[in-house]
Amino acid sequence: MLFRSGLEVPDSSFTGAKNFLDSVTDNTYYLTGYTEKGNSVRIKECMTAVAMTARVFMGAERNDPYLIGGAGNLKGNLPDWGKEVDYYYWYYGTLAMFQMGGDSWTAWNDKMKSALVDHQERGGCLDGSWPCKDEWSKSGSRIYTTSLNVLSLEIYYRYAKVFK
Repeated sequence: MLFRSGLEVPDSSFTGAKNFLDSVTDNTYYLTGYTEKGNSVRIKECMTAVAMTARVFMGAERNDPYLIGGAGNLKGNLPDWGKEVDYYYWYYGTLAMFQMGGDSWTAWNDKMKSALVDHQERGGCLDGSWPCKDEWSKSGSRIYTTSLNVLSLEIYYRYAKVFK
């Protein structure tokens, strides 16, 4: 496949990536593990969002069972500040659900916006940032949290819809 950048990637690379995703995704519940199907539920939700995003950009059709099943799982675990915060999951979930569109996107986007906008720091030297609330923030700091959350909030400005 030849990209606009001029970079040529052999089709076999995409076939290999898809085969890997298939090997770590349960085809009953459509949850994706990190290195195998049996990883913890928390990891599966995050990796399901990552796998959905990869599948979309590798050319999966909107009616792909992995996308539909994954979207159902993400709708069951919408961003919620009162539950476990995972900015990485929220970013990839936002990207995947934006591409899915429809009710999946509406449900996700409403919860994501309220979780992030309502908890952005206001006032003082931390103004505009987000607290280090997820497990990755320990090493990434406010630079990580703020960068990822800004990217989540501007998905619809940075990406075209794959599915029209």
